[in-house]
Amino acid sequence: MRPGAGEDPVGELWRRRSWYLSACLVLGIGGPQFALFAIQIRAGTAGLTRGDGIIVITALVLLTGLAAFAGQRAATYGRRVAEAAAIAPPVSEDDFTASDPAEGTRGVRAVCLRLGVYGVLSLSLAVSGFIALATGSPDGTFLTSDLPGWDPGSENFEGVAGLSLVIGGTGVVMTAAAARAWVLRYRAVLASGWRRATVTVRRKTDLAMEERDAVVYDVRFPDEETIRLRGLPISFRDGGRYAARTDVPVWIGGDGQNRTILFRFGRAEGHYPVPVRT
Repeated sequence: MRPGAGEDPVGELWRRRSWYLSACLVLGIGGPQFALFAIQIRAGTAGLTRGDGIIVITALVLLTGLAAFAGQRAATYGRRVAEAAAIAPPVSEDDFTASDPAEGTRGVRAVCLRLGVYGVLSLSLAVSGFIALATGSPDGTFLTSDLPGWDPGSENFEGVAGLSLVIGGTGVVMTAAAARAWVLRYRAVLASGWRRATVTVRRKTDLAMEERDAVVYDVRFPDEETIRLRGLPISFRDGGRYAARTDVPVWIGGDGQNRTILFRFGRAEGHYPVPVRT
């Protein structure tokens, strides 16, 4: 049976943080995209009226506010996760032994799929902005409006379209880079499988100044082989919450520059994959 929140507070807090973060990203990307689509469709058919503009702006403000609220809640739960993990008892040897690393493989694949969704949303936002700029030029014929300040080529419309193009384009680049890193690690895990190990996480503040580009993981395998791995600056995932502990039991997957550390993150939440490199 899945433990409840009282039995596994770290896993429960992490699930809530994940839900709020996903909502923040979807609403933050979807808000401007909705506004652009609504303006383009309405202006291209019956013409954009003052009432249409008020509805679109109100919806945009509402979605932006919800995204900001979700982001704030995600940050709050992130801090609470770190606090709960610092005082929670370590995962027992029995719990870790009973865990199935195949769950971690599915977790890595899920991260790849989520990044794909975010990338598609970002791309659609960028395309919407580009189309709006192209069809809303001063001599264009696609958009018509009797709403002051929103005529074809107006500063208001082109400002929203340009901002959407920049935000969407930036999102495409970032998600593409992150997705590539995770896909390479997913393939490496499928090829090499998982090896059991222990890891000691070193905070950035514990390192020399020239080494503070990422979290460092000192890994020891059962055969006494040791290796030092580093986190990826492009990823929000790291093992910083385990920095107060030594010899944390983990699984290591992949090889070369494409490795993944699989932490056992609470009894309810299961595994927590972290991308690393040598």
